[in-house]
Amino acid sequence: YGDHRDLHLSIRRQRQMCIRDRVDAIVSVRAQKAKIYDDGFSNIPEIQLPPRQPNTKNVFLLYMVFAQNRDGLLDYCLKKGIEAKIHYPIPLYQQPALAHLEYKKGDFPVTDRHANECISFPVDQHISDVEQDYVIETVRSFYRDNNYD
Repeated sequence: YGDHRDLHLSIRRQRQMCIRDRVDAIVSVRAQKAKIYDDGFSNIPEIQLPPRQPNTKNVFLLYMVFAQNRDGLLDYCLKKGIEAKIHYPIPLYQQPALAHLEYKKGDFPVTDRHANECISFPVDQHISDVEQDYVIETVRSFYRDNNYD
């Protein structure tokens, strides 16, 4: 029994070390992928990039931007096979758990803007350059080819 437990602990330790060793590489690739999106989206007037803080390291768990007609863009991307998402559609102050605070819609306009305009795109370390180019071109074509207002 003792030998098996030692073996399981050893395997678990090896897995943790393996993952830990790969984290910096994964974060680095995600940052490179985010830079590709930043460059590709920066010339689309309807897309606003969030500020990037100098001297900070973003792991890009999510790649989020502000988009005009976000819901239309989301539908368009989904129809084109892009796994775009809206992660936080209801502001925290409007969640039922905080209803007792009696905040009204509009009490936090910046939060409301984020809830209405933020959209995320796939940014994991496995997305290929071709797939990213497709995402960028799809977003560009949505604004170029559609009367979205």
